[in-house]
Parts: sequence; structure tokens; C-alpha cells
Amino acid sequence: MAISELARPTDAPSSEPRAFRAAAHPSLTTSAHDVATARAAGFDVLGTTTLGSEAWWEGHGLPLRDRVEALRDLALDDGGLRAAIAVTDREIDRYERFGREYGYVFRLLPRGPSAEVPARRAGRSGR
Repeated sequence: MAISELARPTDAPSSEPRAFRAAAHPSLTTSAHDVATARAAGFDVLGTTTLGSEAWWEGHGLPLRDRVEALRDLALDDGGLRAAIAVTDREIDRYERFGREYGYVFRLLPRGPSAEVPARRAGRSGR
């Protein structure tokens, strides 16, 4: 299985991105914590890699910024859209200033040889 999840590379992020992520992504943990959780659930961890900042910016940040700009005029009469744009603006700003303090980490997780399939533990065939 391959998983991509937002994670911190450090246990000690700066206060501003920590506060922003606590509100926007309260379950954000470190990559090391996520690997330990996967292993505790019976997965082997073949490897991890963090998506490079250029890939995030070109594949996500710039298109997101362009879409926000295209919607900004429509948001004048739509409070929900205005709120979504404000959160997105803050996310882009935080990434530009603090992008080294978090990133998307990919993990390759085949089932470990000693792990049981959860459905079979419950007596079901998993089909």
C-alpha cells in the first residue's frame, strides 16, 4: 500500500505554523510517529520520502493560488467561499514562509508477514 500524508519532519516546529496546523490539521504528527504507528498496526515500512517543495508548489500551490484568484470576485457575495479562500490564502502563505517545517510524506507499507487481515480476526472472510 502507498500512503501520502502531511507530516512534520521535526518535533519542534515554529510557533506560527504549529498554531495554524493545530487548527487546520490537528492530527498532524511527525513522520517518525507515523512510521511507528504503521508498524504497530502490522505493516512493514519499505521506505518513506517527502515530496519536494518544488513538486508541491508546482503541482498544488500554484494551481490552488490560480483557482483562488479566479474565484475571488465570486466570493464577494458568498460568505462560505470567502472563508474558504481566506483559509487557502493562509495555507499558501504559511507554505511559502514555513514549508520546510512540514510536507507530504509518502510511505510504502506492505502487510508484514505476521500481521493478520483485520476482517479475518473478526471471523469474516474479508470478501
